[in-house]
This record gives sequence, structure tokens and C-alpha cells, in this order.
Amino acid sequence: MNTEETAIANHNVVQSQLDYRNIVTEKTTEQQNTSYKSCCQNRKVLFVLLSVVVISSLIVSILIPTVILKKKQTQSSSITTTATSITVSQLTTAAEVSSIPITNTTTKPDKILLNAVNGKVYGVWNTSVGDDSKASKPGNHWSGQYLPEESPEKACDGDIDTKYNSFGWCNEGGRFSNCAINTGFYLELEQGPTIVNGLRLWTGNDFAPRDPIVVSLEGSNQSEDDLILGSSWTLLYNGSSGLDIDPGRKQCGLMQYLNNTIEYKSYRFLVLHSRAPVDCVQFSEIELFSFSS
Repeated sequence: MNTEETAIANHNVVQSQLDYRNIVTEKTTEQQNTSYKSCCQNRKVLFVLLSVVVISSLIVSILIPTVILKKKQTQSSSITTTATSITVSQLTTAAEVSSIPITNTTTKPDKILLNAVNGKVYGVWNTSVGDDSKASKPGNHWSGQYLPEESPEKACDGDIDTKYNSFGWCNEGGRFSNCAINTGFYLELEQGPTIVNGLRLWTGNDFAPRDPIVVSLEGSNQSEDDLILGSSWTLLYNGSSGLDIDPGRKQCGLMQYLNNTIEYKSYRFLVLHSRAPVDCVQFSEIELFSFSS
């Protein structure tokens, strides 16, 4: 082979090597470009995923407290609705004269002053609901009497250190179940017609068996002699005195609520049963309330 042919062959070899290097370089560059594009795509996907996670966390952090709050509000509403439904189910008509629990805690009861017209509170005995009033008198431990110092006015004077004590059918020392029943008093309010829909009793200073357990309250818009007539009275309440559980001496019982929305100027209160068979019945105070305002 001559020198020229040798030079040509060497040139071809060199050219081939250069071509191979160019091909390798192009493939390497292509692979790098592909890798870069793939890396960029992966970064974009990762960014999107991170964004979704962050947004989801924010939404959850907002929704969870809201759901909890709504759940608590729903539970509270359910409790209120239940209490309301219980109250409604316990309501009765005026004819049934049952007590009604008032659940509106924002209602403030007005205590009614039991100042009687001309200061007269009339004691009664042997008097049933709806019947004519039979007057009791001051005396010394005999049937149809009350002690002069423990007269009906003492139940309305606002002083729990005084009391009204009536013997009813019995003399002092009697121990019969009907001794003290159907005793009480009536009065005409000095302030005029007033709605009464709550009452509360206070015990006397001694002898728990004398506590009233079952009582009644009647209303009337008559005055003076007409109040003797049973036809003058409308029954408003007949039930527990609120003293079923003995609260102790000179203590108040539970408030009893009346289903009444009518104003009356006169009221008659009767004791229908005492805690135990005993010679008389006694209580230090009766309080009447109005929830109308």
C-alpha cells in the first residue's frame, strides 16, 4: 500500500471514530434531555401532590371544628326540643287543674302581696272544694276553731316565725285521719284582680305530721258575703303542697305551678290532707306567685 492510500485509510478511520463519538454524544445529550424532562415532570407532579395535601389539610382543619360545633348545636337543640316536648306533654286543661312545670328560666315570678281588703282573712273548716265556706272561729283547742294567736292572717303576713293552726274536726290530742282535712281560709286581695299561677308553702315551727300534703286553690271575682257561696269559686289547683318530702321546720316546699291565665281578686286555700293522722294542721306561710309578666 502506498503512502497516499495509507493516508486515505487513516483519514477514514479517524472520520469513523469522529462519527461514532458524535453519535454517542448525541445519544448522551438526548438521554440527558429526556432525563431532565422526566425530572421536571416528576417535580411538577410532586408539587401538585403537595398542593393537594396542603389544601386538603386546610379544608379539614376548617371543616372538623365546624362539624363539631354543628353537632354540639344539634345536640343542644335536641335536648331543648326534648325538654319542650316533655313540658307540652305535661300540660293539662283548666278542668284537670294539674300542676305545670315552667321551664322558661328567663321568666321571673312576681310574688303577690297577700294584703287583704280591710285586713280580713277568713278561716274555714269542714269546707270541701266547690262547697260553701263554713267559718272557723278563734278558740281553745276545739273542733272548728283555731288558736287566737295562730289565726289565718298569720299565714299571709310574710313572717315564717308565725303560723296558722286549725283543728278542723278534732279537739286537741285527737289522732284521726280526717282531723285536719278541709280547713283553710279565703281573702279578697287589696290590690284587686291578679293572675296566680304559682304557690309555695312554708312549714310550721314544730310537729311535721301537721304539715299540709294535699291542697287546693280556688279563685273568684266576688266579694264579701258572696264568697261564702261555693258557686262563687273556680277550682285552679288540686294537688301536692310541695311538702311531700319534709324540708324541715320553717322551710319552704317546692313551687307548685297552676294552669291559670285568668285574673281573680279573691282566693280560697284549703288543706285536703296532712302528713299523718294528727289533731290539727299548720303552716307558717303560703306564697302566691304570678308568672304572667
